[in-house]
Amino acid sequence: MTSSDAPSTCVPIFTGTHYHVWAVKMKVYLRSLGLWNVVETNEDPPALRANPTLAQLKAYNEDLLKKDKALTCIHSGLADHILTSIMNLETPESVWDKLKEIHEGGDRVKKTKLLTMKRVFSILQMKDDELIKDFSNRLMDVVNQIRLYDENLPDAKVVEKVMISVPQRFEAKISAIEESCDMTSLTIADLVSKLEAQEQMVSMRGIEASEGAFLAAYKGVKFNNSLKKVESSNKSKGFFSSSGKFPPCPICKKTNHAEKDCRFKEKGKSKFQCTFCGKSGHTEKFCWTKKKEAKKESQHQANASEENQEEDEHLFMVSHVAEPSHNSVWLVDSGCTSHMTPVAAYFSSLDKSFVTSVKMGNGATVQVHGK
Repeated sequence: MTSSDAPSTCVPIFTGTHYHVWAVKMKVYLRSLGLWNVVETNEDPPALRANPTLAQLKAYNEDLLKKDKALTCIHSGLADHILTSIMNLETPESVWDKLKEIHEGGDRVKKTKLLTMKRVFSILQMKDDELIKDFSNRLMDVVNQIRLYDENLPDAKVVEKVMISVPQRFEAKISAIEESCDMTSLTIADLVSKLEAQEQMVSMRGIEASEGAFLAAYKGVKFNNSLKKVESSNKSKGFFSSSGKFPPCPICKKTNHAEKDCRFKEKGKSKFQCTFCGKSGHTEKFCWTKKKEAKKESQHQANASEENQEEDEHLFMVSHVAEPSHNSVWLVDSGCTSHMTPVAAYFSSLDKSFVTSVKMGNGATVQVHGK
């Protein structure tokens, strides 16, 4: 075995996971050494003819060793716990088929796994706080697994999946790409690079806005500190403070100035004095105490008027002039509370101490005696 034909030290190792990836790597590795045909076909080299030359003998021996070389490469690429499951097999073809059966399954298992990966592909969405690069890596991992099951998944469908799965912050960029690019020739790499550029631009603008807000906050702190210094200086000089730290002013009761700085003070005396309440600072015309008492009096009179109206009794009044009057005739109103007559003899009992007033239909009020 020459150094060029010896297996390389970078043999792909299979540890039990991602069999499809390892199978692709190992297939390419064996093909680079010219050994994949013996794994795939398991054919022996043709028999030598009579009286072969030395070159023919050498080529025949090398062809016989290809199976052993391929088997050695496969064994070198397996972890110990996996090698023990196929160590009784002697041909590279049988070892390859056994590994495929164990880790890939039969046709029914492959269809189930393929259906699962298609479902993952259909529901995959980009998170709001996820970078477009991380999402594309997750998506392509699913796409590659689907393609390893010999399923044809074109790039155009993957591009469409990316465009409908990104968050709302990429909506304007997606619209611009749809209008400016040929969707049939747009590749996945081009789409991801365009979205990454948009993402970086938005990120830079956010950093600039944060720096501006920090600078504004820093200037605000400096301004507040300078304002506190000015207020402290004014307080030491006797100026009023807007923070309300003065005791209540005896004149206006406010706490934002001292008594000597009160604008309602005029040499210790008020300019006006009310003749109604006796307080200073206003006249009787603008006295709030007088206005409140007048309002209370008006309300009291209104209530008394309502009570008098409620106590009044009403008489049903009828004018009858066509016939002569008779003392035996009564005019009865079924809606009245009490009935009246000018003849006291009609009553079987009469309490003459009862006296009240009754409002007539024409608005006049008459006195009523007895009940």
